[in-house]
Amino acid sequence: MNVIRMTKGMLKKKEEQDIRDIVRHIKERTRNGRKIITAFHDACGLDMESARVSGGGRSHHYDFEVSCTQYPEKWFKVEHKGSCHLKPILEEKPWLTGVQFTNQSGHKFLIAHKYAQRWYEKYVASGLLKEKFNLKSDIPSLEEWKIKDAWVQGNPKTEFGKELKKTYREKFGGSLLKERETFVKEWTIDEEDLNTLKQEAFTIANHVLKDKELWIQIHGDVNSEFNVKWTEGFDIKEIISVQRDEGKKDASFIFTCNDGFSFNGILRWGKGAGFSNIRFDLK
Repeated sequence: MNVIRMTKGMLKKKEEQDIRDIVRHIKERTRNGRKIITAFHDACGLDMESARVSGGGRSHHYDFEVSCTQYPEKWFKVEHKGSCHLKPILEEKPWLTGVQFTNQSGHKFLIAHKYAQRWYEKYVASGLLKEKFNLKSDIPSLEEWKIKDAWVQGNPKTEFGKELKKTYREKFGGSLLKERETFVKEWTIDEEDLNTLKQEAFTIANHVLKDKELWIQIHGDVNSEFNVKWTEGFDIKEIISVQRDEGKKDASFIFTCNDGFSFNGILRWGKGAGFSNIRFDLK
């Protein structure tokens, strides 16, 4: 039997359709919509009035909004977490199961600037990649490389970066995985770096989480049989420690909070390792 493997694009489209279906059921007061509305009242003590599709873009950190009769001028921002499997919802809190808070550009984190500078020195400024792949383009300055390649949300924009990606893909396909593996193993950080990262992650995570005022979990098919659970949002009171998570393919970190809650940070390339778009995920 052939199993269809869902790509990221397919999963994104499915989630977008799921959200549209949730909103439709709520607005039309279908049987399934009433089930969602009742669960909302049971969890929050509020009477849901309506719903609308919103959020989902890079500047939004939620999926849709709902209104209720008790606060007629207010639209509550909702984060959706779904599973296609019809199973009980056992998680006490939805964010405890690897929910990604946000995918941020690396330029917002000092540690990503240090990562980028060291990569540039080792592979770009040294001429290593230029010589290895017989590139004709001039080596860009550090600032030009960071602005046009490292931080860009897409393919590289320097002539060097464009030629590097084109040449490598034509010869080998994929990206600079061996170089990344070597780099991550050799790259070192100190306690000052970790303390700065702790402060930056605290600020950014809470900025994102304030846009997730409510969470809805749905297990199953919202158009058929499903289980549903609503949970009110949360924020991070304090990050008490951050440590490097060794042995990962990307530079990874573990953040531990004062209430025992923990989450991960991943410093990674978003458009091919070694080519462009250095990101920092919090999840």
